[in-house]
Amino acid sequence: TTSTTTTTVTTATPYTTFLVMHLDARNYTAGSQTWQNLAAQPADGSAATAYDFTLGNSQSVEAAADPSYVVGSGGASPYFSFDSGKAFVLKSGQNTAFIQTMHKRNALFSIVMWVRTPAAAMIHANFIGDSGYNRPSAGFGYSMRGEVFGDHHTLVMVNNTFYTYQVMGATAQQSTQYFMGISLDERSGAGLLYLNGAVDKTFNATYDPVFTLDSQCAMQIGNIGCSVTDNFLPLGTRVYMVKIFNTALSKADFDAEWGLVQGRFGL
Repeated sequence: TTSTTTTTVTTATPYTTFLVMHLDARNYTAGSQTWQNLAAQPADGSAATAYDFTLGNSQSVEAAADPSYVVGSGGASPYFSFDSGKAFVLKSGQNTAFIQTMHKRNALFSIVMWVRTPAAAMIHANFIGDSGYNRPSAGFGYSMRGEVFGDHHTLVMVNNTFYTYQVMGATAQQSTQYFMGISLDERSGAGLLYLNGAVDKTFNATYDPVFTLDSQCAMQIGNIGCSVTDNFLPLGTRVYMVKIFNTALSKADFDAEWGLVQGRFGL
């Protein structure tokens, strides 16, 4: 009699119920000036195109402003490479109503990114944001940066030139791949930073002070926001994927997303 053993392999599945925006370098059309949103029906009710991003400042090719698309080699996934002055800008030039809630009372959102930090100048490693240093405008910034306290996994709320709310997690290393995530429910005060398969930090997500005005800066990837000339991602920084949800993801949700990245990159 021969007995057989069947092994069931569980594969992580994407969490799409509250998905608003999904950008992935492997789905980018080489030569296009648009990084298209893969969420066909954003959970906030917006059109999918409301979360498309333009390379650089316009739909024209701008060598000094457009992130560089790299196909990858040796099994590396495609990615966008950055240098000072290069960023993606929301194509419409206008934040959606949901984006405008992210720095206000009752904010409810999560961000997931797969990135590689630069080899130097981490003080400027701002990955995504809609704040404006030189405008009377509040907004958020999500980064692997630091100033006085060194480089950290960081969320900030910025009002003009002032950090009004800041959460710092683990110390960030240079030239390192990171699956970075943040979950925030301002209503309950529950906040979670997640890094490479583990909880980085839990924090009080109650904003103080509370902003009521909209941001005047369209969201950017590769900079903390508009009118900021010295906060672009440094040379060699990579961005592979960005997701935004209009809910607060749990650790289990982040674990599933991390599982997808592990399978994709053979980690």
